[in-house]
Amino acid sequence: MQALEGDYRWLSELGVFDMEARAEWLADKITEEADAERQRGFAKWRSSVRNSHPKQVSWIKRRAALKSGAAQPAPADGAVLQYKAIHPASLIAEAETEWVQRWTRGDVAIDPLRELLEELPPPRQVDVRPVFYAESLQRAASRMRGKAGGPDSWEVSHFEALPDPFWAALGALWQKCYEAGKVPARWKEARVTLIAKPDGGHRSTRDVFIRMIDAMEDPDMTIVGQDAAFRRRQSARRPHSLTTDRFGAPRFRVFELRCDARKCQVASRAQVGRQAAETFRYGFASSFTTLGVTFDFAAASAPTLVSRYSFEQADHRLQCISMIVKNLDVKAHLIRTLVIPMLIWCGAVASLEHEKVKQLRRAILVTSHANVAVDAPPITLFEVMGWGCDPQFARHWSALVALISYVGRPPIWLDEAPMALAVKPWFQLLPLAAEVLRELGWWTDARGSRIFRRDARSELRTFVIAYDSVSILYDWLRDWRRRTTLANTGRVVRALHRSDPVLGRGRALPGVPTGSLVVLAGHRKLQASASTQAQRSAALVTGRPYFRLQ
Repeated sequence: MQALEGDYRWLSELGVFDMEARAEWLADKITEEADAERQRGFAKWRSSVRNSHPKQVSWIKRRAALKSGAAQPAPADGAVLQYKAIHPASLIAEAETEWVQRWTRGDVAIDPLRELLEELPPPRQVDVRPVFYAESLQRAASRMRGKAGGPDSWEVSHFEALPDPFWAALGALWQKCYEAGKVPARWKEARVTLIAKPDGGHRSTRDVFIRMIDAMEDPDMTIVGQDAAFRRRQSARRPHSLTTDRFGAPRFRVFELRCDARKCQVASRAQVGRQAAETFRYGFASSFTTLGVTFDFAAASAPTLVSRYSFEQADHRLQCISMIVKNLDVKAHLIRTLVIPMLIWCGAVASLEHEKVKQLRRAILVTSHANVAVDAPPITLFEVMGWGCDPQFARHWSALVALISYVGRPPIWLDEAPMALAVKPWFQLLPLAAEVLRELGWWTDARGSRIFRRDARSELRTFVIAYDSVSILYDWLRDWRRRTTLANTGRVVRALHRSDPVLGRGRALPGVPTGSLVVLAGHRKLQASASTQAQRSAALVTGRPYFRLQ
């Protein structure tokens, strides 16, 4: 007791002879201390998370995933709960049958294949003698710029500074190594170095989606999705090994794959697709889902949709953001980082239905209205937070950015693609980008190299894709979004003037003219320089004036 009095001063009030009588008082004190300790823990956790963006992101993702997994209906009072085994006996028996047949399968008969291969003429021997030219070695070295040096710390720039006789001697040395079939041990040494490397050397999902969209235009096209895995038994590889050894070819691992028919699918508009599904015992459907995008083969004009989006998960993330962050700027940054990418990750290929986009927008507005004026209109919130927090704006902008990227840097595989695909304009391969231009009321020329629109004065504006600055297109879209959001604001759509004749009305308080452009520059400036909560709240207050952008 004396040792604890230093931390808990109230223990000195507890007498030695009346402890039994003060049991309830002691229980209350213990409860108070437990609550205080819990609050101190929360305060310490909030302090550690408040200034750490990685901790905020990690907690929001973990908490939102936990809430999504725990979103199960609560049982009614008196209901009898029935527990289901994680691994039902039927599934275990099914897996047992499959794997027992797979692992106890006998060896494949090799003799018939060997006899068949012996009847074939042997492959013609070809004498290949490569020549190591100095110019070829220099070109190979130029492609290695930026690579880390070897154990001797020599980099490519050091080799490029050497004269031509060195490269000729290096070519002769490599020629001797090839003829002798030996490489010096020093050349085989390497130094492991982790350096930042630019993205590249892989195919993006956009390229896969473009090939899918091109294939959908053919009414006779059939798309097959297979779940492939490598075989684990050596006996299944022996026929392939005999064949490749006979012809002196390298062993290709693709022949070691096996397919699980239960996880395969076929999609097509033609009858041949249904026949192929029945032949291979695959599932058949009019839509095909791959890499998080659903392609509908039932109608050629059907939009491609993002399949892995979950509003519940997005809403849980918004709730967690509102719980952990009060600052509007930090909240906007987290929304752009954790919520908006769930909608726009597919660029100009696929998106969500308009109703789901509006649903997400309403959820973001509810989250953003916390700790601000309840009558702050959406245009003020998005102007202060940044239009990147508006799902409708983000959907349009991501499609336009992906369009510019495709036109400015077309895929390198277009050189090897069929001519019918290589000459197609972007608006036939990027359906969402074409849909966005229609929604905005903009249009392009026949080649799709320019975007046109009419401004408020009916003057024709032109944007050259992949040539003009992207900021021009961003300003176009932001102003279009400003006008649309203002036109849909409640106090602009309908008058809120009271009928009291003493109050100003009619011409004394005219409404906002149709097509007005409100920029709210003062609100953004006040938000950027605000140092108190009162100033931050004032940045979201609206008033009578409106401004035109001349």
